[in-house]
Amino acid sequence: MTDTDTDVGVEQRQLALFDTWSAELVDRLDDPTVKRTIVTYLRWGQQRRLARAVVTDTLAPWSTLAARQQTLRAVEFLSWITDQQVDLDAVDQHAIDAWFAHGTTTRIHTRHFLVWAQQQRLIGRHLRFPIITPSTGNPMPASARDALVARLVDDTTITADVRVAGLLVALYAQPVSRISRLQRRHIITTRPALRLALGPDPIEPVEPLAALLADRAATLAGPDDWLFPSPRAGQPISPKTLGERLLRHGVGRAARVAALHHLIEHVPAPVLADLIGYNPNFIADRAASLATNWASYPAIRHRTRPVGT
Repeated sequence: MTDTDTDVGVEQRQLALFDTWSAELVDRLDDPTVKRTIVTYLRWGQQRRLARAVVTDTLAPWSTLAARQQTLRAVEFLSWITDQQVDLDAVDQHAIDAWFAHGTTTRIHTRHFLVWAQQQRLIGRHLRFPIITPSTGNPMPASARDALVARLVDDTTITADVRVAGLLVALYAQPVSRISRLQRRHIITTRPALRLALGPDPIEPVEPLAALLADRAATLAGPDDWLFPSPRAGQPISPKTLGERLLRHGVGRAARVAALHHLIEHVPAPVLADLIGYNPNFIADRAASLATNWASYPAIRHRTRPVGT
């Protein structure tokens, strides 16, 4: 079995679980109008998009979770306008503003359904939806991040696994939950340079991270071997355990936020999202909040790699 076969199998299971969840959700809906709209949205706004992501190898671990959140918020919105005795095609800007103004920030996930509804001409094309940017926490000062990176690079008394994981956080803004699940197959050792697949477009890690990754890859036998194994055979290290190890060396959320902001300042948002495996909408919102405008940046996706320091 090839790595591709393994990946497709995992992705197909993701889709199957989403389909089962969707069917159960639809069965629970009582209002026939809401049910009809949600069935159409699931088929053409979610399932078709997720299936296309499998074909293009862009289905991320969070994709089906985001689709569930978006669908649940769509159900809530449709139920809300039904209670207001307003049909979907009669929704106006006042209703949109009221929906977002009086709920929690999770209502931002309704945007996907509303944009889809506009594309299907189910609601007015003139309607505008607010952007709610979630907080990512405070970033570590640039000087402190530089010192942290230098220590992880130079201090050979720090164990190799902590140095690798720490540099992935401090240079490439990787969450510990994702780092803990990296496998040998994510390291591409074919010439001319080692690459690491954090997202759809592999990056070329800076040194000495590339050398450290090559050393780890050399110790692993199969593509599904974990880069950060647990003491329990065949299992990855738990994110909690890895996070605690990193915190002992000063690598925490503030370092990851600082790395993310640094990358956003140097790499266009659409390119960056595919390089480091982030939600493109999240990266775009963060770039907007940091007043970074890459609208006129040329298409350099295959010529760009994240800046290290």
